[in-house]
Amino acid sequence: MDEFVHRLRCVPRILAAIDRHYGNRFDAHDLADLAQDAVVLMWRKLDTFNGQGTIETWAYGIGRFEYLNATRRKSFH
Repeated sequence: MDEFVHRLRCVPRILAAIDRHYGNRFDAHDLADLAQDAVVLMWRKLDTFNGQGTIETWAYGIGRFEYLNATRRKSFH
């Protein structure tokens, strides 16, 4: 469990990199909220992690999915 939590510290950096790629659409507060949401989702979906890749690769995929969902939600407001 400690190792899992330690390795998920990459999530905020992943989301910041994704945000830079898409033109800095979110501020630091929104990215922190998004990172928290992504980590909660990863915890809920931990049973879907099959170990074929790294936790970080899996976190990137989920983080990107959550980022794009947040972008869509933001565009509707």
